Amino acid sequence: MLAPRYVASRSLLYVAALPSAWFGVTYLGHAFAGNGWAAAYHERLAGVAYAALPPPLATLYATLVGVIGSLFLAIGIGQVVLATGLGRSHRPDTGWWALAALNVVGLGGLILVNLRNGLASPWWMNSIVLGVVLTGLLLARHPVEVPSCAP
Repeated sequence: MLAPRYVASRSLLYVAALPSAWFGVTYLGHAFAGNGWAAAYHERLAGVAYAALPPPLATLYATLVGVIGSLFLAIGIGQVVLATGLGRSHRPDTGWWALAALNVVGLGGLILVNLRNGLASPWWMNSIVLGVVLTGLLLARHPVEVPSCAP
């Protein structure tokens, strides 16, 4: 039986994996359909309708959206796989550090890129997901043992 903190941790990490997986599937769908901007803010940021893009630029955009979609989906699936191991492994720190690296680098970088594009970007949504992930990781972290001063 898992400790309640691991159950809560996993639950938060599973919930945080959903947006990544959803964006992955959505972006991949748009990449293969080639039918427009993958997210509403893309057109606002570009200042031009997708149909007005020259064919080489539309192809480049579809390729980049497909790559981003693949990475989003991989992060979502990887997070579920890694979170499932929390609290069960002989070396729980390995999965914990992998989840921390995956999310801090992935979501942290995404937040910075989005902020570079302005406050109208979805930086806030990614920040919420990162906050949920960090809360889940804190719940799964082993307490630090403080040495006793008693003789």
